[in-house]
Amino acid sequence: MKLQVACLLTLLPAAAAAAQAPGAASLWDLPATTLAGSAALETGAVGAFWNPAAIVRLAGFDIGAQAFQSPEVVGMSGAMFALAQPLTPHLTVGAIFGRLQVGDLVRTSTSPSADIGDIPVYEQTGGVVLGVRVGSAAIGALVRGHDAHFDVFRESGLTGDLGVRYQPFPWLTLAGASRFQPPDFEADDATRYSAGLAVSPLRRQLWGAPASFLIRYGITARKNGSAEHILGTGFEFDERLRIDASGARETGPAGADWRLVVALSIRTGRYDILAARGSGLRGIGANYRVGLEVNFGK
Repeated sequence: MKLQVACLLTLLPAAAAAAQAPGAASLWDLPATTLAGSAALETGAVGAFWNPAAIVRLAGFDIGAQAFQSPEVVGMSGAMFALAQPLTPHLTVGAIFGRLQVGDLVRTSTSPSADIGDIPVYEQTGGVVLGVRVGSAAIGALVRGHDAHFDVFRESGLTGDLGVRYQPFPWLTLAGASRFQPPDFEADDATRYSAGLAVSPLRRQLWGAPASFLIRYGITARKNGSAEHILGTGFEFDERLRIDASGARETGPAGADWRLVVALSIRTGRYDILAARGSGLRGIGANYRVGLEVNFGK
């Protein structure tokens, strides 16, 4: 009996470590630099990666995909996939998958030429989402599994996130979400908390179609006390064209720095097309994100 207890106590730290995101999940901060607003304000099926409440739909099966590319000096690329299916006007289910990888890492030895074989470095995550609509609020929950690989080292983990999106008036949206939250509710190095506010103070008819001007503010906080503030504007025309621009200020132990983000969204029929560019921190270079989402209910 004592031996069994000792074995259990030995396994507990490993189990606790598995019940959280691997440290490599922090790499998702790089694709986040292409978001033109707070992560909590993201919409669409793929938006559920950042805020699970984004999956709540009025009607129609959604499927979406986005690709990410960093500067060559960083060598990171990735993709995100998601689908959403409303079961009732108040209940939606879905799934998400994302993978980031670093390429062109080769082994070396005392020889001036590289050894055969690349060094595998990636972080991938997938999960299921449940969203409900309660009045003017959308609430989502997401459970993810994680798998990270760095050469011969491998980590896995499990996280669960909550998100909310509340629109008390047509011109006001409030949102908040967690990302990579361990089940014990204690933040780790990869955990992020986001909140956002979007206001549409100006709505007019332009060329016979509705047009609106938006102002957004968001904040993302981390365990180490660092935070990112993002303030931006947007213009939407006839729900078919949207242009966003924002400035983000990231603060932390290494100081503070600014970066700019611009994004263009076009809707044609059941297709939503996205292109975004985020300038990198400290002159590293720009990050790019492109996406396509299809709603079969339109």
